[in-house]
Amino acid sequence: MKVLIIEDEERGFSRLKRLLQNIDNSMELQGPLTTVKAVVDYLHNPHDEDVIFADIRLGDGDVFEAFMEIAPTAPSYSPQPTMSMLWRLSKATA
Repeated sequence: MKVLIIEDEERGFSRLKRLLQNIDNSMELQGPLTTVKAVVDYLHNPHDEDVIFADIRLGDGDVFEAFMEIAPTAPSYSPQPTMSMLWRLSKATA
């Protein structure tokens, strides 16, 4: 399984990386991508990740800005946040 991690805090990245490796050490981990610009640049090129773990707030904006920017060029992309994402976002902005 190929996994992309978008996280701007080293501690958060390290923790998630350890957790994923403990679950399955054969996972191919990419990242961390730490800025909206880095996410956009990375995702504009073809990649075959199975899963993306993304921090919502990055140093230069939020990850949804990157997803919305690449959406028109990614035919299989559907910008539908999960319920977990929406719940966390509502708690963070409340």
